[in-house]
Amino acid sequence: MKAILKCELSQDSVVKEGTSAYIDDILVNEDVVTTSRVEQHLARYGLTRKTPERVADGARVLGLRVWGERGSLHWKRDNKVGEVPSRLKRRSVFSYVGRLLGHFPVCGWLRVAVAFIKRKINHLTLSWDEVVIDDQLKTILEEITKEVKKNDPVRGRWDVKGSKARVWVDASSLALGVVIEAEGCIIEDASRFCKDDSSHINMTELDAVVKGFNLALAWQIKEVELLTDSSTVFRWISDSFSEKSRLRTRAAGEMLIRRRIGLVTSLVEECGLQVQVSLVP
Repeated sequence: MKAILKCELSQDSVVKEGTSAYIDDILVNEDVVTTSRVEQHLARYGLTRKTPERVADGARVLGLRVWGERGSLHWKRDNKVGEVPSRLKRRSVFSYVGRLLGHFPVCGWLRVAVAFIKRKINHLTLSWDEVVIDDQLKTILEEITKEVKKNDPVRGRWDVKGSKARVWVDASSLALGVVIEAEGCIIEDASRFCKDDSSHINMTELDAVVKGFNLALAWQIKEVELLTDSSTVFRWISDSFSEKSRLRTRAAGEMLIRRRIGLVTSLVEECGLQVQVSLVP
């Protein structure tokens, strides 16, 4: 369906330039094309459409609640959080936390909390429908639900534009995290637990760098300022871009380190990125 819609919108060059089509939503840039022209174009090909909604006045777009405020557009969750399942099973817990995260690009602390819950319920169960009686897990779920209802981290700026962004990367022995910031606003965050393989911290920091570049490319960012608090990774990445000196390390995972740095260098060269690396002590 998405391919059909994209094909028909492309029959008019002006409509194609001023629209972004998804399966059941078409975003229209009225600086390029009028809504009435898009409606007429769809009707010409026999496609029915729903009544247009102006996003600045408040609308549901791609499962998000979007509205205008102080000259800019903002978004937040548009689904109900719900209550903690009465019977804790892996299936019910995964379903519940899935509604908490959904497809939202920005989740803040909630992303880490959900990852912890998933790991804990996996350790407590052997199957998807095994019932768990664990007061600690239930307390954690209730505390998270209460905090989300009071101060939901799922929100952000909708109308961020441009091809320049800052990519913050960090890691610890427990997890790694990435945040993409554009125009002073967070447009996506990501985090994941590290594997239980006792990798050196510098390896984990490099994994965060790779993840950061992947997210930047997904947003079609061309100018990237990479910020890290690891002086070692800062030196490795800076030297690989400037080619001032060869990588010097005697770590046990030397070849793995070289492979990650080579991957970062290849991404920058092949995708034509302009990268500035900054050290944040």
